Amino acid sequence: MQVQFRRTMLTNLLLTRMMVAMVKILPISSVRSAISPTKKIVFVTGVFDLPHPGHWHFLTCAKKAGDILVVGVESDEMARATKGPDRPLLTQEERLAAVASFHAVDIVVPLPSVREKTDYQGICSMIGASVLAVTSDDPYLLVKTSMMRAIGGEVRIVTERIFPFSTSLRIAEIDSRPAHA
Repeated sequence: MQVQFRRTMLTNLLLTRMMVAMVKILPISSVRSAISPTKKIVFVTGVFDLPHPGHWHFLTCAKKAGDILVVGVESDEMARATKGPDRPLLTQEERLAAVASFHAVDIVVPLPSVREKTDYQGICSMIGASVLAVTSDDPYLLVKTSMMRAIGGEVRIVTERIFPFSTSLRIAEIDSRPAHA
């Protein structure tokens, strides 16, 4: 009887956490109306395939740059374009739910398949981002800085990249392991 009670409690706890995480997922068009205009919005974007401690550290540091942390999760198409044809491992919907479960994250938005700098600039403007948080090795740092200045915001480096945490490195490590029956 006690084992069944524990299983029921654990199941209820997990379902509650999942429902709370799902409430954080909004369309881009709804973000601004969900946030008080007096709040400083920090925006980050990424693929977030197989969340790991590096993601947790980055998002925790980004949250400190303002009041509300909004995370844009790249589309499956963009993940393939930037990470390779075998990615993402998780669908955008699965990645949205995983990112929403991070405590530091206030809102998660699915990003469309973006092709141009002006598309990202429009998204940052639409959500009212004051800060675009990045890591120190962001390959698009100059482009992002120019884009945020154009809308009156700033780019802030919130952390160094945390090695050895990388989804790509983790996948390579897993692929090199011998298969078990």
